[in-house]
Amino acid sequence: MADTANNRILLFTESPRKGAYHPASYVIGQADFEGMGENRWKAVTRDSLCWPYGIWCHQNRLAIADSGNNRIIIWRLEFT
Repeated sequence: MADTANNRILLFTESPRKGAYHPASYVIGQADFEGMGENRWKAVTRDSLCWPYGIWCHQNRLAIADSGNNRIIIWRLEFT
């Protein structure tokens, strides 16, 4: 899920069956679930995000439209 205003992508290992407020399993773009700054309030790095809007997943690859940094990032997803 693109959490645009918090400059991060949230990943869930399973889809919620019902209800709300299900915690994510993983976060991309921030050091932890508490972070929310554009590029972590620092210079752009290979794993920071600024206003990620669109995401697309195919097999174990995740493409992220990192709109604030004017780029597309490809992540390889490896869950343990």
